[in-house]
Amino acid sequence: MSKKETSFVLLFNFLIAVAFYFQGRDAKIEDISSDLANIIPVCKKIDDPSLYKNDLYLNDIKNVEYYTPFFVQTLRFFAKFVHHDYIQALNVFSFFSHFFYGVFWFLLFYKLKNKFWIAVVFSLFMRGIIWPPGGELLGISDLWTIMPRTIYSVFLPVPFLLFSYLNKYKVIVASLALGLIFNFHPITGIGGVILYFSVFILFKFIRNELFLTESIKEVFIAILFCGIGMFPFIATYYMGVESNLSFDQTIFKEAFFARIPRSFSNPFMFVLNWNRPVTYLFSVLFFIFYFFDSSKNKIYFKVLFFSVVIIFFTANLSVYVEEIINTVFNKNIRMSFQLIRFQKLIIIIFQIGIFLLAVEFFNRLKVTGKVQFYVFALYFTVLVCSSLNRFSSLPFVGDDISTAILPNNMKFNSKNSKNYDLSDMIDYLKLNTEKDAVFYGTYLIRAGADRSVLLDSKGASMLIEGNQNKFIQWYQDLKEFRTMDQFEKVVFLKSKGVNYILSAEAWDEIRPVKVIGHVYLYKI
Repeated sequence: MSKKETSFVLLFNFLIAVAFYFQGRDAKIEDISSDLANIIPVCKKIDDPSLYKNDLYLNDIKNVEYYTPFFVQTLRFFAKFVHHDYIQALNVFSFFSHFFYGVFWFLLFYKLKNKFWIAVVFSLFMRGIIWPPGGELLGISDLWTIMPRTIYSVFLPVPFLLFSYLNKYKVIVASLALGLIFNFHPITGIGGVILYFSVFILFKFIRNELFLTESIKEVFIAILFCGIGMFPFIATYYMGVESNLSFDQTIFKEAFFARIPRSFSNPFMFVLNWNRPVTYLFSVLFFIFYFFDSSKNKIYFKVLFFSVVIIFFTANLSVYVEEIINTVFNKNIRMSFQLIRFQKLIIIIFQIGIFLLAVEFFNRLKVTGKVQFYVFALYFTVLVCSSLNRFSSLPFVGDDISTAILPNNMKFNSKNSKNYDLSDMIDYLKLNTEKDAVFYGTYLIRAGADRSVLLDSKGASMLIEGNQNKFIQWYQDLKEFRTMDQFEKVVFLKSKGVNYILSAEAWDEIRPVKVIGHVYLYKI
């Protein structure tokens, strides 16, 4: 790769990162995801232990010590430079994430096939938002996407790049890196570990090298150093999560399924959620690659295909393995509802296969580098125009896989004004309510107003692994609450120590103390 090409890749991704950063400078609390609305309060609780004294899950920091410490501590680090404004800390995190996401994925594609403009196109394509089953996402876009799973995706190419570019100790360094990035999002991370080991072992097996002494040695070294890299989270999780059966299992399961869809614990139901257009499109293109693969014995296709098979079965079998362990050892491990979701990595394998297909296709057509540049220019133009109303109904062009790649300030946008009444109200709460006030209302109150919240479902998900007895109590309280009329609800909330109700609907039994748009604040 020439210096000119290197400069282009760095500058191009820098401009995208800067554009997203400037777009995020005006972000409000409603612009973050529900996952971030759980993570930011964890950061604030560590910064100031006096916060959230009567919160559903943050009354005790031990409830959340297991929760992605690498991401939490990185976000806290960025917060130091923006006066602990966590929205802007997230925005700074977003800048670096966008830059390295584009660079690392470009380098992966370029290393696979030395085709500069095709690699640039696919490094953009990988940014598009895709929605696999289980409420998952792939890609990177606005501030709400800067979550642990996204940061893991930023670094996912790194072990491959280290293995490819290093001459000495490449197995050790690449495996250690694979284990370290696992700590950013262990759910996706375990899938990434399986993906890398599948590719490594399959290449060895297909080449009849797997049972050679040197290959066996490399596999054991890789397992050892990957395990060393993974150790920080494993140790934290082991010490922070209680798996003994110290509660009624029947009630726990009832509470669990009240919060988590049953499909997350039923592989057959989960697999049905793959029934969506993007799955069919990507899988068809991937299998077309078989007929174009020019590698010896079609090794590229075989390795990718069997990696898909391995990831699919290991993710779904995790449910049954967990059931066996819980039954045999009388435990209450609850991880498979998370692990089943790492099969989303199948989409990434498909995307890599589609990249290889594009390269083979252009090679057969003898498409020159100049024409490949025109393909990039056309694709970029489509992305710039993708948010216009006239393209909204076009498959692919009008979908998140295209519209989410570039920030609004780099696109022609149809005007869509967003209502921020809730954000304005939360800003009001932070300035005009007591620090120890307790709310019944949206989970965003925690992250935006630094106030305790009770009974919310999003916060309850943090207790499934962090404090299972309190999770059951949340369910029992919520179940009782839902049977009450409005007056009884007010009395019940008061008995639980709630001081305020924040609602998007009017409550007839009490008079609001503040109304912003369609958001009502009540004091009990």
